[in-house]
Parts: sequence; C-alpha cells; structure tokens
Amino acid sequence: MKHEFISTKPGNQRLILIFSGWGSHPTMFQGLSKPGYDILVVWDYTEETPLPSQVNTYSEIVLIAWSMGVYESQRLLADAKLPFTAKIAVNGTLWPRHNTLGISEAVFDATLERLDARTLLKFYMRMCGGTRAMSANPSYLPARDLDDQLAELQAIAKRLPEDADRWNEKIPDDIPPWLWRQMNHPPLAQQWWSQAVIGTRDLIFPVDNQRAAWKKVPQLELEIPHLPDWQSLIDRVVVDKLLVAERFDAAREDYAKLAEVQERVAKRLVWAWAQNWHEDYIESADEEKQAARYFPHILEIGTGTGFLTREIRSFFRHDALELWDLCPISIPLEENETARVGDAEVMIKGLPDNSIDMIASASTVQWFNSLPTFLEECWRVLKPGGYLLLSTFGPRTFEELRNLGVDLPQYPDYKDICDMIGPEWMIDYLEPKIMRVEKRNAQEVLDYMRRLGVNCVNRKPLDVAQMRKIIEEYPQPPFCHITYQPIYISLIKPKQ
Repeated sequence: MKHEFISTKPGNQRLILIFSGWGSHPTMFQGLSKPGYDILVVWDYTEETPLPSQVNTYSEIVLIAWSMGVYESQRLLADAKLPFTAKIAVNGTLWPRHNTLGISEAVFDATLERLDARTLLKFYMRMCGGTRAMSANPSYLPARDLDDQLAELQAIAKRLPEDADRWNEKIPDDIPPWLWRQMNHPPLAQQWWSQAVIGTRDLIFPVDNQRAAWKKVPQLELEIPHLPDWQSLIDRVVVDKLLVAERFDAAREDYAKLAEVQERVAKRLVWAWAQNWHEDYIESADEEKQAARYFPHILEIGTGTGFLTREIRSFFRHDALELWDLCPISIPLEENETARVGDAEVMIKGLPDNSIDMIASASTVQWFNSLPTFLEECWRVLKPGGYLLLSTFGPRTFEELRNLGVDLPQYPDYKDICDMIGPEWMIDYLEPKIMRVEKRNAQEVLDYMRRLGVNCVNRKPLDVAQMRKIIEEYPQPPFCHITYQPIYISLIKPKQ
C-alpha cells in the first residue's frame, strides 16, 4: 500500500488516518483539514507495506476507513497497538464480495473480469451518485492508470478467500462475547469498530447489506452517495477538541452561573446511583449504606466548574479523587485530590488495568470521538465491583434549534447507547429524561447558547439569514424554552 500526509502542522499530537477505497488516489483528499489533527491517507493495496514510523508518535488516532479500505484496514491493523479513540467504517463492510453483506458476487466478479475504460467510468458514476454529481466533482476522480487499478483489484480479490474464516469467526455458543475477550481471543470482526456510517444513496455497497453487516456496531445513516463529501464527513464524526477547550474555557465564568441544567444533571447522576436503595438513602446513617458509599480511588472526568465534584465530595467516601479536564481546572483542590489537564480519551489508555474503584463523568462524554471505545477502556480500568457513572445528552437536546436547521452536535439516542453497552456490564440504571430552560424570546436563547459555549460543532458563526430565521421562527412564549435530554447511565463491572 501507499500513503501520503495531506495535512500536517508542527505540534499536532492527533492523527486522522484515512484508508481509502479501491482505485483511490491522494488527490481525492487534497484540501482536507481538522484543527489539532494531521491527516494521512492510505491508498493502493496492491502490495503490503508498513505505515510510516511517524504514526507511532501520535497520542490519538481516529481511523476512517472507506469502501474497500474497511476490509483492508481491519486486515492490516487489527493487531496493531495504536492509540485509536475511534474506528469508523464508511460505506463499506468486511465482506467486499458477499451477496448479503457486501457487493454482490456477480457484480464484483464482473468488474474484475471486464474492467475497461467504459466500465470504470460507469463505476465512477455510481460512486459519485450519478452522472451529474460526477461532472460536478471531477477533482474527486482518482488520477490512476487503468492497468494499475486492475492490478490492485486482482490483489484484493486474491486475499479475500484467505480472510473468509477469520472474518466469519464465531464464538462458541456457551461462551459470552465479553468472556471470550477476557480469554485474550481476538475480537469478532464487527466488535473492532466503533461506528459504521451508511450512505442511504450508496450505489456500490447496497444499503441493506451494510445494515446487515454492521448489526453489532452503532450505525449512523446519512443521505450521501458512496463517495462522501470528505470535509463535511470529517467535521461531523471527528470532534474539534481544540474548539471544545477554547469555547468552554472562554465561557468558564458564565458557565458556573448559567449551567443550571448541568448542575441538576450532576445531582441527579448521584441520586440515580442511590435510587436502588431507597429515597432517603443520601441522608441515611445506616452503617451498611455508609459502607457502600466508600470508593477508595475515584476518577472524575470533565470537572469543569465542579458541579459533580461537589456531589462526589459530599456523598462518596474516598481516599483519592482524581480530577481530569480538557481545560485548566480552576476549583480549589482538597486533601487527597489531584488534577490533570488533557484529553481523557487519550489519558485513560495510560491507566493500569483494574486500578480505579469508580469513574464518574457528567455532561462530558458527548464531546468524545467514540463512546463505545471509552466504555471499553472504563471496563479495563475499573476494579471488579467498580462503578461507572455517566451522563450524556440525547438527540432531543436543543430540538427547537435543530428544527430550524442549526448545525449542532449529533447525540446518540437511548437505543444507540443501549447497543454500545456490552453484555459484560451489569446495568444498574439507564434512563433518559427531559429538562427545559425557560426563556423570554429567541434573542435570549441565542445569548444563552453563546455564553454557555455549548455549540462546538464548527468555527463558523451563524450567518445573518440563519439568525433572522431563528428570531422569526423560534417558538414563542409560553413555549419559548431550550430542551435538554440528559441520559443517565450507572454501570457495574461484576466481581466475577
């Protein structure tokens, strides 16, 4: 395979690693960028060669594999010890030649046997989503020689039978998947991925086949052809962590005053943990319940202005409390407390196995690149019997603005989160709620959002037309409010 860096900046510690499709070329990806990330494109799978040594220097890698690159990246990287925080499959599966899980065998074989200039042009047309789309995006067409592309497809086809058994590996019926992983067996093919993006206008990998292939993986369906708008896709699935830190650091003073929902969520998260006892549990002096509140080593992720920290301090007994945040932590530390500034998705990979008694995080994990990957790391780090307390937000959050077309963070729904939680966890509590913040008018809504720093999707401010639409069409009193949908999660790592 070949590779080329198309975007680099001195000091970047994060990498977006793109495994492109068959017949691709780096010219298709020129101009892509993401603040804080270098971008490396892999292409031409005719021969196997290692990735450049620079890959091993990054603290975080987001893998985006497209089309045939899904199969090739799994084959080449499944055993690599790289710091992936997300592995995202786009319009491809692990079965490139398969009647129900990939490209139909007849279509694949016909392309291989009769590839010429005419059939290649037809492939490009289908890849782009039609003749008009292909004509509008000539720079997206790969600059490759026909014989070169045929040789690559032949090399891929030759490898497919060799990998069939590995991709179709089955866990024995009497062994659950989580125990299979604990026994140091390789994961099932699908379990290696954190998300599958499925284009509903894909004319290469049939949509139903993609859905069937990714049954065990969180799916994001987008109305896109096989060839996506790469910049839009990257902006959607990769978090701009520099922007998140910048916005929340700038809003720190207002956040403590305005984030009433986030404060209520932090309180409710602790009550969710307590509810399996009884309503007056928090006030109880019962010795058994007091003992149950003891967690020697607690890690809080996303400390912010200390809403959850105060609840942890007042309710849970502990010997050590670690506070992590992407921004400098400004709240005063108490005895036996330590603070670290950095990216929790990266830092948690450095913690030893079975080393933490409780991990708690309120209104933070929605800014991670991959919640499923984070959950796996939490499972590894927690001691048997340890608790994971999380809150995130569901898709109804800011629904009034979403209905007006405002580009806001995309949050998983309740079902998606249920699918992300592996069977190895014991679910103590899992519930979505609705909260609303009342406002007098649309201008007050916009001011609230700006001062709170909650819109960290992109760096472009709303244009005049969008602002006018919000002012004119936002719901009027008594329905002028901002909707939040917190989802509370309390999980236990079983002792056995």
